[in-house]
Amino acid sequence: MLYYTSTKNPIARAGIIRQLMDKGYGLFGNLTVSDYFTRWPACVWPVVQVDDKYGYIDLRQGIPEVELPDLVLVSSKKIYSIPNFKLRIPVTSRKEKLEIIPVFPPSAKYGFSYRTVDGRNGYYTISNPISSNQDSITTYAFGHGIRTFKKSKIRGFCRV
Repeated sequence: MLYYTSTKNPIARAGIIRQLMDKGYGLFGNLTVSDYFTRWPACVWPVVQVDDKYGYIDLRQGIPEVELPDLVLVSSKKIYSIPNFKLRIPVTSRKEKLEIIPVFPPSAKYGFSYRTVDGRNGYYTISNPISSNQDSITTYAFGHGIRTFKKSKIRGFCRV
């Protein structure tokens, strides 16, 4: 059976395509949702069509109902009613979902003395720098919050 929905909103259309991919349907070749988004704009290609026999997602400029009388209109809010597709042949364009694991450096504390604006020496205990450039570092200073220090004013530096 052929199902279709229509929307000229490009974000909504991309969401519909992703929902269909989650249900097991695939895109042609090595295309991605971004390719569908950029190559075929939703204002010109508003129709998303899916075939539950072959498991592919297709875009159309319009629905010629005389040509395809067996099309079933599905509201964009009722995409869940389209049956899941069980892949018989793996779809090559379907990317495996990558699990993103943040990588943090080992935590460390550093102590340093710093020449303040009024000419006094201050002592700070800091964590790993958040950002750094040639002139300054931004880090969390214990008891003082997030601070930016000019490297030229740092007098001594050691690991605690």
